[in-house]
Amino acid sequence: MFLNRHNLDIAKLASKEESRYVLGAILANETDTIVTDGHCLVIVSKPPVPESAPVVEGFERVDTPRLIPRQCALDLAKLAKGADFNVVQLGKNGNGAKPAAAIDNSIVYFDPIDGQFPNYKAVMPNHRDAVFTINLDPQLLGKVLDVVNSAIGKEKRLAREVTFRFYDKDKAIRIDATNVDAGQQITAVVMPMTNQYHGAPYWHTRDFHPPQPEAPAAEPETETKEG
Repeated sequence: MFLNRHNLDIAKLASKEESRYVLGAILANETDTIVTDGHCLVIVSKPPVPESAPVVEGFERVDTPRLIPRQCALDLAKLAKGADFNVVQLGKNGNGAKPAAAIDNSIVYFDPIDGQFPNYKAVMPNHRDAVFTINLDPQLLGKVLDVVNSAIGKEKRLAREVTFRFYDKDKAIRIDATNVDAGQQITAVVMPMTNQYHGAPYWHTRDFHPPQPEAPAAEPETETKEG
């Protein structure tokens, strides 16, 4: 089995809770690597099989699914980034007693994890069922969410949430949040990557209108009777 650092870096999202043992690992199967902590799920397909790979003495490459512990996967990702042959071979040592990974001519051993990985396919929505799709610049979206996350504050964890509002596949996406402790509202806008907007800031587009604060609901009028 061949993996690259992108397959292994997803371990950043694995659970750190000791009671959730299996969720503290990533699953490497025949086609993908998968990680979930019960709140989010990421799947990365395996890279194409290289034409050649180093033959490492005492190592046997295998393609059977297996769980890789969180920290081991992150360590392997770092090693793969600086390796001459930047693809990790997953397998076992010569006598098959312990799971192992080969990077260049080195072997890294890790402890096996026993357990059943969650049925992630049951919660993954089918892309064909989407009402519409929006293409976003992940770097831009990440920057915006970092700012919003910082502005929300950290004191009241249960109130830490953001609301995404979608209007159409080619329209701006509005993001709203509240810092409960400071009594402040945070509003952000991210433009989709379309032929119309790609490469141009949203303030250069003629049909963009900055988000306006939501008006409070009007109080019902009351009639007064004289006499």
